[in-house]
Amino acid sequence: MSQDNNEDDKNGNRVNGRSLMVWVVLIAAVALLVNYSAPSAAHVQKLGVTQVLSYAKEGKLKTLNVKPDPTAGSDSWYQVEGELLVKGEATDDKSRFIAAGRLTEKEFEALRASVPRRTSRSLRPRLA
Repeated sequence: MSQDNNEDDKNGNRVNGRSLMVWVVLIAAVALLVNYSAPSAAHVQKLGVTQVLSYAKEGKLKTLNVKPDPTAGSDSWYQVEGELLVKGEATDDKSRFIAAGRLTEKEFEALRASVPRRTSRSLRPRLA
């Protein structure tokens, strides 16, 4: 009986190679999913609010999303995201941008008016 205990102690605690390999593969798969599923920030231009306003006046904005950002310390601070119109643009090519800064009410309304509204037939009121 004492010989059985000595043999177990010689080998020590062994790690099963298959389970270790499974864990390594799982961790690598999760790392790849996280890396490739996140939207690429490399294709997003960082612009100033004044640049976005000048593009709006020139009619070069395709889409626009304006969100208030009160964490910046002011009620008139906004985060602006959108896409620019690019001549010769393929359907998959988009020139995305992001900007953050202070907007007055007049500037906010100018941005809002610069992007054409999308209307859906199902949302239009029907005349009976």
